Amino acid sequence: MLQEKLGRRQGSKEYLRILELAAKDSEVKVDEALRALLEGGSEEISAQEIETMLGIARCAGVRDVQVAAVDLVSAPRWPSM
Repeated sequence: MLQEKLGRRQGSKEYLRILELAAKDSEVKVDEALRALLEGGSEEISAQEIETMLGIARCAGVRDVQVAAVDLVSAPRWPSM
């Protein structure tokens, strides 16, 4: 289906992107998204469309993490041996 629409090379690349989504995110969720697209008669079946359906952000790898400071002076101490 992808190869018919996009050509052999692009169709294969798109298929691999979809497989990568299934491997990295959730095989079950990607399968459900594909079924919904196919059953709904969607004209566009792509990794981008599946990402949109699953709410996956492309840049989700970088996160801003804040760690509260720890007061080591008043922290409990272990008895020395």
